[in-house]
Amino acid sequence: MEENKISDPLVWREAEAKWILIGKVLAKKTFTKAAMESILKKAWNLPDGFDVIEINSNAFIFKFVEEEEYTRVLHGRPWSINGFLLNLMEKSKFKTCEEFDFSRGPMWIQMHNVPMEAMCLENAVMIGGYVGEVMLAENPIYNGKYVRSCLRARVLLDLKKPLAYGFWMDQPDGGKTWIPIRYEKLQNYCYNCGKLGHDNCSCKSEQLMSTFDPAMPRYGPWLTTNTSRNREDIIEIIQSDWS
Repeated sequence: MEENKISDPLVWREAEAKWILIGKVLAKKTFTKAAMESILKKAWNLPDGFDVIEINSNAFIFKFVEEEEYTRVLHGRPWSINGFLLNLMEKSKFKTCEEFDFSRGPMWIQMHNVPMEAMCLENAVMIGGYVGEVMLAENPIYNGKYVRSCLRARVLLDLKKPLAYGFWMDQPDGGKTWIPIRYEKLQNYCYNCGKLGHDNCSCKSEQLMSTFDPAMPRYGPWLTTNTSRNREDIIEIIQSDWS
């Protein structure tokens, strides 16, 4: 018998609750189970029966009563608690709560100042790939007309890294264009280092300056933009497990 191994077969059964999400608040501040339940029940407009179970510090299990509520919350990511990102993930079968990796999370991004000649689905996927793993992307042209003034994609961000804030793009005539990146539903993040989970008051890093304008800070409230309404007729699935 191998040491420190259970050799007898375990009893496996279906979980009693079907509609479960696992989540972690990216913040140094600690949130209690009672606070999470009170805030989210109101924010998500949920009926009685919604339950929150604390796993460890700022990590929780969320049990929904109906599939419709579960799906609405899952597809509405990202969510925030008092300005701090709540990174939600689907519960995987046979996976323990401690095994979940909360270092990546989905977010809709917008790519602005793109020349009209470069406004296309292919460039949304290409530029979005410099920000994160592209899950969904929009085709800005529908029935021969521009329906967006910017490119838009849903990407899986590496939350351990600083947020991408923009890129230079070469033009065919030898010039170059600055493409600013904007994030939908982005709230608290550090204006010094550009990372989520803390603010510049508690950050020891020096304030970084922009590549576009060295006299301007790299990070600030301008990285956040209004949320655009999703149009299913122009969204293309790039990764099949896009949720």
